[in-house]
Amino acid sequence: MAEIKNYTVYKSKPIVMFSQNNTIIYGNMNEKAYAEIVVLGADVSGMLMVTVKSTEDKSVLRPNEFKNGLSEALDYSCEQIERYNKK
Repeated sequence: MAEIKNYTVYKSKPIVMFSQNNTIIYGNMNEKAYAEIVVLGADVSGMLMVTVKSTEDKSVLRPNEFKNGLSEALDYSCEQIERYNKK
């Protein structure tokens, strides 16, 4: 696996924040799936919406799931990404 540089990493996957639309992308784009996490409140300690998508065609693999706080959202995302990457 290639070394990930210049990104915050959680459980060996990079986290990229897009501040314009409050979206966090979590996952490695060289794998089968990644998570799109949308911050619905003022900050990442509030409600977040997680959607797991295919890296190949951006199709939704797992529809919107709502989580409280970034930690819960990242843990859920990691579980789902690993599940799809094993297929």
